[in-house]
Amino acid sequence: MPRSHDGDLEPSGRASEDTPELSSPAPLEQLAAELSSAVVPFAGPGRLLDNFGEHKVLLDATSKFLIRDDAGIPEFVVLCSSEGGPEIVARGVQRAREMVDALGDELGRAVLLPVGEGEVSTRTFAVFRYCTPLIGSGPMWRVQRSIVRPRIVRWLLASARSTAVAVSDHELEQCVHQPLEQLAADAGHSEDLRALADSALRAARVGAWQPRHVFMHDDLWHGNVLIDRRATEGHRFGRFVIIDWAGSRVRGYPLYDFLRLSTSFGLSGRSFFRALDRYCDGLGYSRTEGGYAFAHAAAELGQRLEQWPRPSYLATIDRCYQQFVSGR
Repeated sequence: MPRSHDGDLEPSGRASEDTPELSSPAPLEQLAAELSSAVVPFAGPGRLLDNFGEHKVLLDATSKFLIRDDAGIPEFVVLCSSEGGPEIVARGVQRAREMVDALGDELGRAVLLPVGEGEVSTRTFAVFRYCTPLIGSGPMWRVQRSIVRPRIVRWLLASARSTAVAVSDHELEQCVHQPLEQLAADAGHSEDLRALADSALRAARVGAWQPRHVFMHDDLWHGNVLIDRRATEGHRFGRFVIIDWAGSRVRGYPLYDFLRLSTSFGLSGRSFFRALDRYCDGLGYSRTEGGYAFAHAAAELGQRLEQWPRPSYLATIDRCYQQFVSGR
């Protein structure tokens, strides 16, 4: 799959280099023309739509368009679904709204919602206020990371704690035991992770560990974190917002988002383990039980790869596991 600037695997299975292309995609120029009229109620008339997404149209990828003001300054971003996945943008917007409801007003402000949405040629689209991407590499990335990382880690820990609920007894067999059994038997994973999954399974079966649901973004890396410079709220560089909620779930599983975020933002060493322990404490877990929770999340993710190529899934899970064990 594509790699981010720091070499970290980008785990979204929704649009990858391995995703099959459409045989006859609609021209981007035609799509832009249709969108130009459709977005007027949200972005106003007379603005230019510039495509800045991939020219290769993927089966379930979105086309991205930039709307500039009269001075050429980016003002809005329009996401439009592909022919192969016409509901993907609408699904992302719906799940983002569900997440805001689950997180509440304060924590939910980190979820970027559109200013408008609609449909063109059976494809769904959404219009968002333009927010600034993180640099992702070089000296400026280190500055951004030092500012954004502690904020987003605090937000993630608080969000996991506020949405945590126990997995019900009637869910245990299908949602916990079966995925862990399959991961423990999967030779594609390392022996250590398979052993951890087996320990988690035995602990869950005897009630020594209580699996929990928490909110789950499912692709929480720095490429899905933006800066809203209009909302400073005492922050010199603006407020962070998170995008790409199509794969999220209100009733997801702990630790994966935290480890994914840690690898992408370079959280390591004692700072990582302090944050890890705070995360686990918020769920009533020891660090060992946190390991069980990660194995459970990894096992559950393996059940629904969709367009996420299995080799990339295995590499991402191994990277997260190494982060959990070594803190780097």
